[in-house]
Amino acid sequence: MPLDLTAMFTMHDALRRELEHLARVDDDPRLVFRTAGWRRFKQAVWGHHCAEDEVLWPALRLRLTDQPGNLVVLEAMEAEHAAIGQLIATIDEAASGPQGCLVHLGDLIDSLVTGLKGHLAHEEEAVIPLLQQALTAGQWAAFEKVHSELTADTLSAPDGWSPAAMTGPRQRRDWTGSECLSNEENPEEGKQR
Repeated sequence: MPLDLTAMFTMHDALRRELEHLARVDDDPRLVFRTAGWRRFKQAVWGHHCAEDEVLWPALRLRLTDQPGNLVVLEAMEAEHAAIGQLIATIDEAASGPQGCLVHLGDLIDSLVTGLKGHLAHEEEAVIPLLQQALTAGQWAAFEKVHSELTADTLSAPDGWSPAAMTGPRQRRDWTGSECLSNEENPEEGKQR
């Protein structure tokens, strides 16, 4: 039976929407980084990646030991996580630095938007099939538990950083990873899976 990956896609979609807000930052970008929203965004990215690095990738490694090509994918995921984490730290440094640092802040934000969107797409394309192929329901449940613990505060934040509070048409995805029409676009599909 396929794994229900709703939590994974919910987080990915939430991060993409927040990246769209970051991509539109103008005026004094430092103001964005002083808000609870930026802190929660960073916590969401960190929690999501930490749960993957500590629970998901090791579980997949155990199941894919005879598939070196797929193990390379997991190494790429870890490298992308490290690069994104370093970029967020660099953005924080630039935002808290002297006025001259602002010159590069826009470029750093652009790099984060491009890098994290690319990583999410890469993960969905390369890792989702591996999850469905190799993980047991128990291994997935262990990941979801840790993921939930590490990201709970980010998803229920009072300042509006929440997948449920996001604007725009929401796309649901089914547990196989394929996109589905939103409830608004297809009333016949209105029931949650």
